[in-house]
Amino acid sequence: MTIRRNPIKDTIFKTTGIGHHVDREPGVLARIRADDGSIAEVLATELLAGERLVLNDLHGFKINSMVSASILSGHDPIDAIDRARERGHALVWISSLGAMLTSEPREAKPYIRVRHGMPVLFEGVIYRIDPASNGNIVLTRYVPRAGELS
Repeated sequence: MTIRRNPIKDTIFKTTGIGHHVDREPGVLARIRADDGSIAEVLATELLAGERLVLNDLHGFKINSMVSASILSGHDPIDAIDRARERGHALVWISSLGAMLTSEPREAKPYIRVRHGMPVLFEGVIYRIDPASNGNIVLTRYVPRAGELS
């Protein structure tokens, strides 16, 4: 797989929903070799660990990984990956965010708009955002679909 990345470019706008929504331009062109040797070119959006995501301008999520979470908490990421694999845990995930009512005003945090089927680059791997149970979303390693192969 080869990847060409452009700087992240966001367009921020206010919304009546949660936080400020961000339209992030797909700035990653990846060439992926399929098992049969054919090549697919994929235009993806780069996401960073800890960023907030919004689906359908309503549901809030947060993207993270075992490597980023372990570094942030001061643990060895290699040990954390080994433990996660032994226990059958995911190494990357998207968590649903709850809502909170407060009595004082707070600064709105940006949420990056995502959609089902959207290709994303996250920590060096191309994933697709897929639907999961209960209105959640999940990262699935990107496999080119019919018609995407060049």
